[in-house]
Amino acid sequence: MIALLDSWGLVMVPLLMVGGALFVLVMPSPDRLALRHVGLAVSIGAGLVGLRLASLAATAPRTLSWMGAQVRLDALNAPMLVMLCIAVPIALRAGAPRVFERTQFYVVTVLFCGGLSSAALLAAAPIVKLVLATLAAVPLFALVSLFGGPLRGSTTMKTAVLWLLVDAAAIAAAVLLAARAHVDVSVASVDDLATGAAAMPSEHSAALFLALAAPGLVRLAAGPFSVWLADFLEQAPVSAAIIATACAAPLGLELLARVALPSVPAGVLTLLPAF
Repeated sequence: MIALLDSWGLVMVPLLMVGGALFVLVMPSPDRLALRHVGLAVSIGAGLVGLRLASLAATAPRTLSWMGAQVRLDALNAPMLVMLCIAVPIALRAGAPRVFERTQFYVVTVLFCGGLSSAALLAAAPIVKLVLATLAAVPLFALVSLFGGPLRGSTTMKTAVLWLLVDAAAIAAAVLLAARAHVDVSVASVDDLATGAAAMPSEHSAALFLALAAPGLVRLAAGPFSVWLADFLEQAPVSAAIIATACAAPLGLELLARVALPSVPAGVLTLLPAF
């Protein structure tokens, strides 16, 4: 089974996400409540396969400098980037018949979300990655607020508060670790965060790992962090559901594999019995 995941894992992740998005796209209107099951299945599938891929993604990374920022492309985020390029046109097509007079705003919102998600995938600095991931969630909430169901206001607010709280906690934890490593926040690498985590008392490692992992777990709708999913997808337009499964979920996997796991490995070991 492990050999199979090694061989086909890089293909399975984007196929799972795009397959779920396409299924949502062709789903008849009376079956829209099944969106929650599609989103959950796609997120779980991508998470399980992606955890195995995290070990493979360390091989042959490419780090480039683009507009003064470090960009990293490797075996984990490369297929995710391709999947984003496929999902954004699907999301645009999904909402085309319904937006009418708001077409320009709708197109800009979807493209903005896809662009920020791509930038967050490619950013090498973990704190920059977290900030871009937070900004990429704003267009998603805007789509639900403007084009969602009758309860979209309260649903969007609850989801946005959860996402922004965990993102703010992760950014604060990353800034704290960078300060402990005596490194400038804007250029701190994952190794710098790991150095800062090693300088912290060992009893704080579990809390630090949870703080850094929470944004990824929320976007993957994992475990207790999935509380937003059912109401959100019930009220979300099809385009927002596609973005949530095909843009936010891969970004959650990237945050876990590129920020939380390498920054505080001791916290993972501490929490293994709970997991």
